Amino acid sequence: MSLGTAIYSLLRTNSTVVSTFGTRIYPIVIPQNVSANIPAITYQQTGMNPNDTKDKYSTVWNVRTVQLIAYGHSFELAETYCDLIELKMIRYKGTIGGETIKTIYLVDESLDYIQDFTIKGDGKGIGVFTCTMNFNIITG
Repeated sequence: MSLGTAIYSLLRTNSTVVSTFGTRIYPIVIPQNVSANIPAITYQQTGMNPNDTKDKYSTVWNVRTVQLIAYGHSFELAETYCDLIELKMIRYKGTIGGETIKTIYLVDESLDYIQDFTIKGDGKGIGVFTCTMNFNIITG
């Protein structure tokens, strides 16, 4: 399986995440054609640092950088969504979605506002607050 599948599965195992976001957890972008797309989470792998040995690339473990963005209608909600996601992600270890995860740790986090965020494909921009989290995930 892919790391994306593992992230989606990990988030979907938390009842609070499910009750808050439902199935609005998407790879890379929020689809324009969903009826209600906020609150939502997007995720993507943004890098990988393989564990090299003297002779070759090692398959024992890799560090993958993953970015998750939580979208909310207010600054406070974006902050709350970050806290919720962090509680589920940080220090997780186990096998989920076919991926063996040794640990997850938060690298950084930032809050932002997107003024021209468009919902429902209607072309009308509304403001949305975001919380961007970058995690390192050690797999192997």
